[in-house]
Amino acid sequence: MEARGLAGGLTGPIARGDAGIVARHLASLPPDAAVLYRLLSQRALLLAGPRLAPEARTALAELLAAPSSVKRPA
Repeated sequence: MEARGLAGGLTGPIARGDAGIVARHLASLPPDAAVLYRLLSQRALLLAGPRLAPEARTALAELLAAPSSVKRPA
């Protein structure tokens, strides 16, 4: 992080723009943990957003903003 900065050192599904994994995480978490996951992920999206494709950034933002949109994986 020292060389690349906070945003440059970010890893994981938000940094990759992987909305499918984030949806699975949210669906598998208990509600109280999902609230925290959503808040932390929104912050990570602010950091990673500029390097993501617009479609990925939008999909993640919508997923993280709307708890009712999360469906349980099959």
